[in-house]
Amino acid sequence: MSKFKKYLIRLCMISIPFMSIKNFFNIIEFNTSLADFILLIYVIMTLLQLRKFSIKRYFPQCRIFFLLGIWMIFSNILAIYNPNINSTGWMGMISEGIKIGISGLYFYIGYYILKEGNSFISTLKFWTITCISVCFIGIIAVIMYYQGSPLEFHTLVNGSRSSAVFVGTLTDPNLAALYLTISFYINLMWIKTDINTFEKYIGILVLILIPICLLLTVSRGGIIGFGCSIFVYTILHFHNFNKKLLVIIPLVGVLFFAWIDIDSTYLNGSLLERFTGKIEQVTEKTGEFEIRKNLTISALNMGKDHFFTGVGRGNYPLNSARYLDEMGIEDLSPYKIGESMKIPHNTLAGIFAELGIVGLLLYLGVFILLGIRVWRNRYLKEHKVFMCILIPLFLGIFVESLPLNIENFRGLWFLVGLLLALEEEKSYEIIKDSTDSIKTSDRKIIIGTLAALLLMGVIYVDAARKSYIFKSIELSSNNLFEVAIPIDNFKEDQIIYYNIQANSPDINYKAANIQIVEIQQDKSEKVLQEYSYWKARGEARVYIDPSDNTSQILLRARATDIEETSAVIKDIGYIKDDKRKSLLKKYFLLPAWLYEIFEQRNWLVDREATQTPKEELWEKQLNIVMGDSVVLQKIRYEEIEDNKVKLRFTFKCEKPMDIDYIMWLHGKPDNINLLSEDRIQYGFANFDHLLSPETSTWEVGKEYIHEYILPVNQGTWDLNFGLWKSEGEKIYRLYIDNDEKKSGLYIGQVSFDKR
Repeated sequence: MSKFKKYLIRLCMISIPFMSIKNFFNIIEFNTSLADFILLIYVIMTLLQLRKFSIKRYFPQCRIFFLLGIWMIFSNILAIYNPNINSTGWMGMISEGIKIGISGLYFYIGYYILKEGNSFISTLKFWTITCISVCFIGIIAVIMYYQGSPLEFHTLVNGSRSSAVFVGTLTDPNLAALYLTISFYINLMWIKTDINTFEKYIGILVLILIPICLLLTVSRGGIIGFGCSIFVYTILHFHNFNKKLLVIIPLVGVLFFAWIDIDSTYLNGSLLERFTGKIEQVTEKTGEFEIRKNLTISALNMGKDHFFTGVGRGNYPLNSARYLDEMGIEDLSPYKIGESMKIPHNTLAGIFAELGIVGLLLYLGVFILLGIRVWRNRYLKEHKVFMCILIPLFLGIFVESLPLNIENFRGLWFLVGLLLALEEEKSYEIIKDSTDSIKTSDRKIIIGTLAALLLMGVIYVDAARKSYIFKSIELSSNNLFEVAIPIDNFKEDQIIYYNIQANSPDINYKAANIQIVEIQQDKSEKVLQEYSYWKARGEARVYIDPSDNTSQILLRARATDIEETSAVIKDIGYIKDDKRKSLLKKYFLLPAWLYEIFEQRNWLVDREATQTPKEELWEKQLNIVMGDSVVLQKIRYEEIEDNKVKLRFTFKCEKPMDIDYIMWLHGKPDNINLLSEDRIQYGFANFDHLLSPETSTWEVGKEYIHEYILPVNQGTWDLNFGLWKSEGEKIYRLYIDNDEKKSGLYIGQVSFDKR
């Protein structure tokens, strides 16, 4: 039995990153790991041998988790009976209690894994091997996504299709970034143990693979946290780098340029665009960065108002609106996911808000114990290398906890339990400074450095000619922005595009004006098309057919001088042979002199237009459940007269309804100029309409066909739909698969221009 438990606990550790979001009994939704089910078996086996189990010996920290659970119950009960606090109620309290219990169990298996006969080296080894699998699955999934063939296996692994960023086998890129940070240092520990040369090379490759995957997550918190930890690790080990630093520097360059080259070649530069956009939000303190900052501040204010007990675990989203309102934030839509407010996105601030200062200290209890043990053992000679890994590791985790909620990640609790056991038993003496055992000649270092520099140069040239970012233009009323459109002597029709963000407080006052101007041979001007926007967000396209005596086409843009008005041009260019020729792109890896050389020799590469693959539902047998009342069986479209399209939905009634649901149908065009003036600010058209026949008349078991003619006949449109009804403040929805996070479906794309 004990031998089986030894393998069971190791299997539990290996399966931690294999996660999915599961809804249990349509009541409690959990971010579930495959390890949870293995852990359940282990717990059952332990209970069967309860007489041999000693909490004092095997789980002395149980009292911390027990006190935390008691405090959570006390805090939530106070919240339930406090009329000034909105509460999730008893079910919410049960849900949070289960999460605390799960965290405690993972701490236990981390603390007890060595006592079941698993060696420290084997524990590190199996974690590293698991990380390799997660990395390869995640990389393949991202590449397949951008190649237009989403990885079906990914659905089995983490419950969702391939995504635009790296998630590996986890459910969220931020969670994946935390897992990769922990895995990097666990792998580093493994390399520094007594392993053979082949295993050491495997470990070194993993040290290169993990940063690539981290960049693919495009997680700001994860990347910044990892970067801070590496910086501290470098300082702590700077005296050991010596001549090997000559090789490390070009290898870092190889890593960076390889990531950019892969992104530009296979992913169409999408990750670089996401990354630069997120960094821009951080530097400018806008967008999601500002939202998370305000959520954190509101959580701290909430904690100050309920200093000792908090508002109850899980109750922050229900109470944050008031604090955001006190901060002067009127528009709460960015602070919501669907109809629910977001979580704090700050681990410590969130716990402080929900459980007060007492709950926060209890949550940090085992981390404080680990810190005390590390401090007590700091003078031990064999502890030095181990401590110099722990410090940057937990600094990285701390930094990542500031913009993320990481308190429920199982791998973190397992790690703390494992490290605390090592500190108590002082079994880290197997770790040694590998730099003392590997002697490298100066000749090998020089050859390795030159080879790394050559490889870096080759990858740099290929990446530099493909990789660019866009220079945003902030329009001003004092200056007229003008750019010439080179359209090959105007021998054929051309499509000019521009990506604009405009905002004005009043529809009567325009934020920006765009003109397409034709310059004649005699220098006279003719305005071909003109557009004005009060609010706009998205890409606009203009189709032009220049006359024979045209010498040039200009795009002119100007902002108004109205107060509180803003206008920014994100990109301008033209489309030729299905390729986008941007005029605002900047090849950021190329200095001006090298750019001119590359341009003269035609070495610069224009990437294809980004196309995010989406699965279309046309003409398929679907059988998609909507709520508990309707099954969507099929969707088809039919081309009719006047270049119009008729949609045909086939539904089956599963349960009587007393509500006449409305079909919300949204169409997002490739050209926002196709939208009405009041819809340009949203970027999509609203085709909402009542179902016919009305759903209150539907009979169980019968099929109903609903037809609708799209009121558009040009452009390319992405269509999404769902069923809902609003009655006063009450909103009714038929959620897809009864999942409240899925209010609708992507149907497919309809293109009138290519018919």
